[in-house]
Amino acid sequence: MERGFRLDLGHRSFARAAKWVEGDPVASMWTGLKLRNSTVRQVVSYRCPQCGVLVDFARNRTSHRS
Repeated sequence: MERGFRLDLGHRSFARAAKWVEGDPVASMWTGLKLRNSTVRQVVSYRCPQCGVLVDFARNRTSHRS
């Protein structure tokens, strides 16, 4: 398992897909969090129609924020 965190980009009720960022969150006075050179992955969720449990996965396709 790799350490990381879910990135919350919600602002003014805009809908956006969840993302996962590798590593620990580092605060930034200007942008909220420093993401420079971080690996960011799209999160996909699956729901069991019988019990409702959710399972999240971070896809293998990556993008690098700079």
